[in-house]
Amino acid sequence: MKLFLIDPFAQKALLGDKLYESVFRHLYESLKVAGAELHTYDKGNLGRADLLIFFDHNPALLQKSKAAGVPKSRRVLVIWEPETVLPGQYAQKVWEEYGRVITLRQDLARKFGFERIYYPQSRELMPEFPGFNQRKFLVLINANKYSYVDGELYRLRRRAINYFEKSPGGDF
Repeated sequence: MKLFLIDPFAQKALLGDKLYESVFRHLYESLKVAGAELHTYDKGNLGRADLLIFFDHNPALLQKSKAAGVPKSRRVLVIWEPETVLPGQYAQKVWEEYGRVITLRQDLARKFGFERIYYPQSRELMPEFPGFNQRKFLVLINANKYSYVDGELYRLRRRAINYFEKSPGGDF
């Protein structure tokens, strides 16, 4: 039986094999049906893993995996968070540490030959949308985040919010 270990990175609450209670449930079930085990890295032996899947680069776990003898060919990086959130994982020297890199970004897949995944939505579509006369003019649901990466959009969002806060009228 193949053993896959996963690092849920941003979802550390899933450590301790709580994958079945999470968005990884479907992956867990699919691998189980296929005759493979999936565990969080803290519940398995790194050196015995057939595959170690990183959901975002984790430098500490990468070093542990190297010390445990996990070869590059058995390390997979799934670039999940955008560059504005985790700029350190968007470096070629990081990608060279993994035998396979998977991304949501088409530009990286094309330029570097990474595999691309499409993020599925787990919710059903709305059966009917409200008519335009029932909708608000503009809605923005956003966290107050900052980034110092060139090209980030958080600054533009704040400018738009400031503009509409100061502009009278409108149905926001």
